Amino acid sequence: MFILFLIVFLLLPEYSTAHDELAPGQTGWGKTVFQGTEADTFGIVIIGTTSTGASPSCHRILVRLTGQQAESTGIAAGMSGSPIYVGSELIGALSSTFPFLDEPLGLVTPLECMLDSDDYSGSGTVSEDVYHPLGFISPGFGVETLQDLIGEIGVTSGIVHSDIQSGRINESTELNPGSPAAVVLVNGDWNLAALGTVTWRQGTNIAAFGHPFLGLGSVDLPLAGARITAVIPSRSLAFKIGDVGPVAGTVTFDGSNGILATTEREPRLLPVHIRIGKTPGSTFQLGIAVHKVITPLLIRTVLLNCFNRTRYAGSENIRVGMNAYLGAHGTRSITQMDRGPQAPARISVGLGQLIDAMMNCPLGTVDIDSLSFMVVADSIPREYWMHSVDLLPSISTGRMDSIRLRIVTINTRGDQSIRTVAVGVPAMISPAHMEIRIGDGPSTTEWERERAPLKHVASRIDEYLDLIFTPWRQDRLYIQILVNKGSLTRREGEIDALPGSMAKVLSRSVQAGTHDYNQRSVMSRAEIPFDGPVHGSVILHPSRGDGEK
Repeated sequence: MFILFLIVFLLLPEYSTAHDELAPGQTGWGKTVFQGTEADTFGIVIIGTTSTGASPSCHRILVRLTGQQAESTGIAAGMSGSPIYVGSELIGALSSTFPFLDEPLGLVTPLECMLDSDDYSGSGTVSEDVYHPLGFISPGFGVETLQDLIGEIGVTSGIVHSDIQSGRINESTELNPGSPAAVVLVNGDWNLAALGTVTWRQGTNIAAFGHPFLGLGSVDLPLAGARITAVIPSRSLAFKIGDVGPVAGTVTFDGSNGILATTEREPRLLPVHIRIGKTPGSTFQLGIAVHKVITPLLIRTVLLNCFNRTRYAGSENIRVGMNAYLGAHGTRSITQMDRGPQAPARISVGLGQLIDAMMNCPLGTVDIDSLSFMVVADSIPREYWMHSVDLLPSISTGRMDSIRLRIVTINTRGDQSIRTVAVGVPAMISPAHMEIRIGDGPSTTEWERERAPLKHVASRIDEYLDLIFTPWRQDRLYIQILVNKGSLTRREGEIDALPGSMAKVLSRSVQAGTHDYNQRSVMSRAEIPFDGPVHGSVILHPSRGDGEK
């Protein structure tokens, strides 16, 4: 596809490739949409050329815009990619400007650089003193939500977002030079798109923006037309507001000097269903752009937006359930819960990291067919802390002994609850060789990874998914009874309490990466469910009658 772009370009003599021959003072013109869908013209005066760190092999052309509209608003976010002509020759795209200018000065990326997919720096980072006039159209998303996303994607200057319009139109819009073009990140009941301008089109092939979107290289992202409502003046950077049209093409390359797209095929969007609140609740259907770097960030942004919509108060409990439909790998589910002012951020980051782990699986490709989320904020503060654990006299029943524990927890209101738990172990196990661990999910995770690390290394995709989707839960206390008796751990599982002769041999001949010999085995496990997060951990040594927290 990229070679086709370059061949088509080289066969077009009406387009100039000799931008070095342009002289200061030479005049030209440009096209962009200030309102509606029809492109307006403005004048330009060439000042000179300058180099840029984003693409050292390709100089930029410094120009001054002229004309009533351009001079009154200056260069606006959303004008990235506006085609610039000298006479009838297209020389490039308006791509950058500078903050707090007294006159509309901008940089033009030569067209030959935009169509050269080999000129790719691999990064969308921009200079601190240059704005890429790219706007976000973001109806349905709050300001706080987008601030986090914009910081994460690394494009911090020249980004303006607007949520004061409907954000979506049903009629098709053309993608011709000078027309608005939007890279769609979220589509559906909420919309998020990066707004720029088409620079060049030949048949089904399109070039736009004149600078990186995110600098991702080869991509498969939705491209749509747009309708501009108005240009809003600003002392720092004016910006366009408008509405996004239906998806009309696919961005195939996001490089140092712009984006390349085609209208020959449609991109894939990840279907996401969200329900906020208990039945019936509010439901939302979204399509999320698919890319291993940005999809996890977009999922995180969407979840944060859910909490903003529920006007979450820090005293409430949050539960977020996620179902991931993974085709050949089945359906995987997980529930995250938390409480406090930072709970939305922690949960959103955690689930975003889980999506990242799936999309960047080191063992192979994991295709996510769709995702569904259930978001509930509960006004009843259900959260528990372990207060004390006492070891009660054990009960012997022949071959088995019952180790009894009395566990006292305190909830958010200060109420105590007492639970007595019995865990069976073989009667032959001496208390002198026994250790009892009672802990919350994070503590148990840490203990198990330290005790049997190879057990947490997957060799197949399904094992990998099992590991990332089955953490020790936040609403459980886990009880483990360990004995000083060797065990053999392989990636597929564990053999507990090996015979002494076998343990002796294995402890001397461990083959790196095939199995681990562990000094201690888990003889028994139990768990205590709660209706909210529970915190705390303790280790007991029955032979001493003591415990350490």
